[in-house]
Amino acid sequence: MVNTTAPKTIFFLLGVLLIISFLTRFYFLFNHLQAVTHDEADIYYSGYIVSQTGSDQFNNKLFLTTGFLTAKPSIPIYISAFAWHFLEPRNTLNARLPFTIINSFTPVLLFLLLFFITKNRLFAFFVFTIFNFSPWFSYLSVTGYEAPICLFFILLGSLILFMRWNIFFKYLLFIGTSFLAFNSYMGIKPVFPFILFVSLLISQPIPFNKINISKRKIIGIVLFSLILTCCFLFLNYKIPNTSLLKEDSEHTLVFLNKPKIDNELWYANLTSSNAGFMNRFISNKITIPFYTFFSNYMESFNLHTIFFSGDSSVYGTAGRIGLFYLTDFVFLILGLYSLRDLKNSKIYILMTLFLFGGLPIAFSSLPPTIPFRGLILLIPYITLIATGYLYVYKKYVNHLTLLFLIGLIIVNTFYYWTLFSTRIKVLFAEPWHIDEKNVIQKVHTLAQSNPDIQYTIYVKEPKPTFLLFGFYQVKEVSAFNTRIEKNFYNWNNITFKAGCPSTTPAEAKKEVIIVKTLDCPKIDLLQKTVIVPATNKSGNDYVMIH
Repeated sequence: MVNTTAPKTIFFLLGVLLIISFLTRFYFLFNHLQAVTHDEADIYYSGYIVSQTGSDQFNNKLFLTTGFLTAKPSIPIYISAFAWHFLEPRNTLNARLPFTIINSFTPVLLFLLLFFITKNRLFAFFVFTIFNFSPWFSYLSVTGYEAPICLFFILLGSLILFMRWNIFFKYLLFIGTSFLAFNSYMGIKPVFPFILFVSLLISQPIPFNKINISKRKIIGIVLFSLILTCCFLFLNYKIPNTSLLKEDSEHTLVFLNKPKIDNELWYANLTSSNAGFMNRFISNKITIPFYTFFSNYMESFNLHTIFFSGDSSVYGTAGRIGLFYLTDFVFLILGLYSLRDLKNSKIYILMTLFLFGGLPIAFSSLPPTIPFRGLILLIPYITLIATGYLYVYKKYVNHLTLLFLIGLIIVNTFYYWTLFSTRIKVLFAEPWHIDEKNVIQKVHTLAQSNPDIQYTIYVKEPKPTFLLFGFYQVKEVSAFNTRIEKNFYNWNNITFKAGCPSTTPAEAKKEVIIVKTLDCPKIDLLQKTVIVPATNKSGNDYVMIH
């Protein structure tokens, strides 16, 4: 390992930081509504199937890149599959536990990376605390979403390059961790060469005050990054269900999503006062996707989103607080001001992640979801904010300054945790899915008690809700796979359907119909019995029609 002046002190500090990180993760693991989202269920139940059968739901036995709902990356599914061999019963806490444990190491890995780069323990400590307690990472790091797992492997691979091991063994491990990172998150694939380039460049023996590296070595790093990424892509396109991966790419990549481009082109022509040459010059199949690309890319630099409101998704702190704290914006400015005085060339290299980190957001045709697609931006943002903290400490070097900075982090953290417990988690996606969970469990109990009665659950999209049903209730995975593969969303005497029921309560006879009042406002519910009260206070309750 890199030589340090006090290795015992560093190891003790690492242990303390790891405990703090674990406690932070476990606070959020136990302090939220106990329901999984559709995307989480796609990973957890796919992992459960692999653990039970040795293959995925399409009978692929190795290197999965698939899911029930979308093309899911392999590694999160394998992590979930490994954990299900040891965890019982199958519930939300156990499903999230392995991801919580892995993500607890990530802030410590970033601490180590910045310590190796700067040789400054205080600076690395600021990096850890800003990262560990940020709204951006705190809550999402206890879920099975793919982006945090990808970040873990990226940081792990970067740290491996700093180790004083045999060079062949070291680079072999780096390639292995890079392979795991590449197959942990679909959104990282378009920018993966840049990630490899930065990781390899900062590991080089570069002087602190200037970037002094030969052009030949830079060209070699560029070629190595490109060749390695191409090899990973080649493997991806030789796996089973390649068609699913291609379909997902056509749906999510801004330049391949033809329906979205055609729709925006139609709207541009409709709202134009001149449908002639000039309009075709301004709005066409080339300019429209580029406009979306740059619009999404600029969102990654939206300071209002980053430091005040969070993004528009229900995961982006629900519009109640930024992805960082408002006070962190002050230190970001101070960090920019003092960056030139830091005189550390590797920090400057990390700042290039600002250019690349926004590209996964830009390439997506879906609305910007910064907490996921922009997760690599955490590194340069945190580095700059920590630089601002260090600047204040150096300018006013005393214990009171350090206590003030630590106290500020503590106040921000407790403010966010209080806001999360009382307001934010009500606005997240989980309150909607906990209604689905309650309906599934209630109807499953009723159906088992009354096998002669047919229960029909009407929801907007039956497949995701049926997948939740599989996660919560179904152990016979082979039969479940057959049904969902053929789009038969029924299990015993329970059926999931889209839309609203056409029968009235009198015509239903022995059928019990459960509908969502928000989706079917016109149905006659005079004889309704509420089966599950709404938990999200939106009137979005489920009712039973006899």
